[in-house]
Amino acid sequence: MHIFDSERRFMGGYAIVGETFPVALGIGYAIAYRQLPEAVICFF
Repeated sequence: MHIFDSERRFMGGYAIVGETFPVALGIGYAIAYRQLPEAVICFF
């Protein structure tokens, strides 16, 4: 559940239901702010 791999840019899973959305939103905002050619995928 709590897996993290910075080299692969995998930010892991979270035990609290719905906690993935704020994390994905923050990462997505950082990507947009830096104008990087990346995407965010969030599973619920």
